[in-house]
Amino acid sequence: PWRGLVDGRTGNLYFWNPETNVTQYQRPKPPPQQQPSDNLNSADPSQQSRDDGIAGDDVRHESSGNGESKLYSDSKGHETTNGGTDDAPIETAEPEQKETPALTFMPAVGSGLSPDAYRRRHEITGNNVPPPFTSFEHTGFPSELLREVLKAGFSAPTPIQAQSWPIALQNRDIVAVAKTGSGKTLGYLIPGFMHLKRACKNPKMGPTVLVLSPTRELATQIQDEAIKFGKSSKINCTCLYGGAPKGPQLRELDHGTDIVVATPGLCLLICCDVHLQHVEVLTYNEKRRRLEQILGSQQPGSKIIIFCSTKKMCDVLARNLSQPFGAAAIHGDKNQSERDSVLSQFRSGKSPVLVATDVAARGLDVKDIRVVVNYDFPTGVEDYVHRIGRTGRAGATGEAYTFFGDQDAKYASELVKVLEGANQRVPPELREMASRSGGMGGRSRRWNSDGGGASSFGGRDGGGYGGRGSSRD
Repeated sequence: PWRGLVDGRTGNLYFWNPETNVTQYQRPKPPPQQQPSDNLNSADPSQQSRDDGIAGDDVRHESSGNGESKLYSDSKGHETTNGGTDDAPIETAEPEQKETPALTFMPAVGSGLSPDAYRRRHEITGNNVPPPFTSFEHTGFPSELLREVLKAGFSAPTPIQAQSWPIALQNRDIVAVAKTGSGKTLGYLIPGFMHLKRACKNPKMGPTVLVLSPTRELATQIQDEAIKFGKSSKINCTCLYGGAPKGPQLRELDHGTDIVVATPGLCLLICCDVHLQHVEVLTYNEKRRRLEQILGSQQPGSKIIIFCSTKKMCDVLARNLSQPFGAAAIHGDKNQSERDSVLSQFRSGKSPVLVATDVAARGLDVKDIRVVVNYDFPTGVEDYVHRIGRTGRAGATGEAYTFFGDQDAKYASELVKVLEGANQRVPPELREMASRSGGMGGRSRRWNSDGGGASSFGGRDGGGYGGRGSSRD
């Protein structure tokens, strides 16, 4: 019945027997082994207390003839016998220790089970996954981190933690589902901590771990957990969410942070420091005139990206804007040398206006982009956020102009949420469109993963300005 606890004042490990109320720093001696019965399928508590590993023990898995995995522990200071005898363990002299420099952990639930048996007991399903960490001693986590875990009252990893940790530590992707209160947050935070320790990256260079949360309330809860368990490891965390002034959040980022917890949309908006977003509901014939007004209002030489939905529209706009504004086009039909030439001219300022499709602009890293114009709205709000995130980098002020039409009504509801979350003005026409669409862009279709085009919403064939054709890239 002995339990391993941590002294909150000194951080030292001590042992407490709840039956006798005895407290001591010395590791308790195991009780004499009882004569085992013929059936050893279920683990005896006293036997389990002998076989559970202690810090510094050599723990190994050994397969039996029937394919079942058994856990053995060769503990320092005594040796165990596997035969069915009444002999007590043979003890060796060991000096009394008042303080334990290395943490020692008590057995985890299911630590005597095979991986498959543990998964069956806890209803864990999955394919091609490594054995779960069924006790803290198997994890290899730093002592200061495990000390925080023990202080929080954990005696063993929860099932979601036990199975998620070994997968994450192999740098593999995970999709995990578990109920509320099952320990999911530490299931991904602690592997993140381990990654941070290995990376040894200066937090002033930018965050290393990003956690996306669907709500502000959950984001702040995750931040609290990250601060609580990462404090002893000197890991810091910043939370980004809408409905609060951006200034303090930006200052926290400037000071440097290891982990960012954010709500979708606002994450990239704040990280990229886009200060002004202009969404305008325009008709098909109004788009070209408005585009020329925007370009004419900018300082000469300002770098501007215009996003179009089709390669054909890129060429049309670039051809008409080349003479007055120095525009050039880049899209999937351009060969590599043509792309390199256009990008070189754009970076140097010889062609300060770049007309591009999403795919062609992917991976483009130009730090001094002043304005982004969404001539055609993309096929999802997530792409919208990525587009406008290209301006206002490195602390500079940026602007984003977005032309929105009836054919884009399916995205109105989600766009309203993004604008509100970033404390930006929402045009009345856009709100009205969102209410008319009946929330078609709502939560059930977040980020528009269906990939649907605009043809069913009045899209045009791309024959003129503002048209949407079938050829993207």
